Amino acid sequence: MEDKLLTSNDLKVINKWMKKLKEKYYNSKNKRNIARSELKLPYEEIGAGLYRIVFDLKNGFVLKVAVSKTGIKNNKNEAEIYKKFKSSLRSHLAKVIDHGYGWIIMEKVDQKVSQNDENREKVLKLRKKFLRRGMRASDIISSSSKEPKWKNIRYREKDNLIIFIDYGPFRY
Repeated sequence: MEDKLLTSNDLKVINKWMKKLKEKYYNSKNKRNIARSELKLPYEEIGAGLYRIVFDLKNGFVLKVAVSKTGIKNNKNEAEIYKKFKSSLRSHLAKVIDHGYGWIIMEKVDQKVSQNDENREKVLKLRKKFLRRGMRASDIISSSSKEPKWKNIRYREKDNLIIFIDYGPFRY
């Protein structure tokens, strides 16, 4: 685990938000906006899904903060999977650097994967390999279109690998 990626004030703000989130249910329409107004972190928001907001720490890492109970579970799951998944396939997961209740810091992988037939096949094969290792790689393929969810997939040039940046929904 890395030291001082988040300031004590960052952690205080996140913990205050987690306490509010734990005590009160926010409906799906406004939970991200409520989280944004509560968090007011000094980092650029670079993404948001249904369950988490992603901030760029500007040091090669991203911070994912939960905006719902599912987001808390997804952050915890990503941390546990990265720590416990003993397979060469782990190299296809964005590296977890640090985590706490409701938040996680991961390596930032920027380069998008070209959406072509070759990469589609690579993603489908990777998904099958994960399954053979006992890992159901959910949220990589759209259940309706059966196409890769390209927003959750990146390319890491230094080792020429396809990387999954959102594996909170994965399950053993």
